Amino acid sequence: MSESTTSFSRDGTTPGAYSRLALPVAMDASGVIWTTAMFVSIRCYFVHKAPARELAELVDQDFADRLSAQPGFVSYEFLDGGEGEAMTISAFHEAAQAEDSRALARRWVDEALSDLELTTLEAVHGQIKLTHAIAARPLSADPGAPTSFAAVRRYRLARGSVEELVKRAEEFAWQLETLPGFYSYQVIDCGDRDIIAVSRFRERTSAEQSDELAARFARTKLQEFDLKRNEWFGGGVILVSREADAAPVGEQR
Repeated sequence: MSESTTSFSRDGTTPGAYSRLALPVAMDASGVIWTTAMFVSIRCYFVHKAPARELAELVDQDFADRLSAQPGFVSYEFLDGGEGEAMTISAFHEAAQAEDSRALARRWVDEALSDLELTTLEAVHGQIKLTHAIAARPLSADPGAPTSFAAVRRYRLARGSVEELVKRAEEFAWQLETLPGFYSYQVIDCGDRDIIAVSRFRERTSAEQSDELAARFARTKLQEFDLKRNEWFGGGVILVSREADAAPVGEQR
């Protein structure tokens, strides 16, 4: 079984809380928490004839439920990046299941969204190598505010190994947790030394501050990797989300 590291905050250490994360977790005899490998597809769009929020409504009414019914489904998010840009992030247990989800997305776009003139700007996929999450998502201070915000950063390693970078990323995750409203951070290996990091928050300002924190951490702690950042990736407001029911700790190994 392929495994990747998962850590939980000091405030989320009770086993009953893990099931709220939609992560397939297990605890070994030493108390280390693991997640079975998960595979992610990220698709970026430009919507020509409607606001991204209108597209989000169509996704919420139809596609999100279709996708969540697929075998191996873990999670799905639709992000409004502003100025007509949108991003989707879907996760599955197996690489083949993630590939099937991409085919489903392409068919649905062709069948249901032709009037919106949707352009796919980029599609990438990879394996989650690190998840750092708190057990319960903090509530927003404003009940009328959007549910969550995500910062999505993409890097290319010029030197060093992805494995070593992932180890360093755990230190950065603990720094992110100090920002208000933080609830998860993931590092995704997309192959060919291409890395995507996703940070999720309840507060927009924290998502924005995480960019500054990431830039400082890369400059001071990751010099030997000579990271090249793709500035086009940005994230946005999470308008639609679906999560599979997670099994209690110990049921998935």
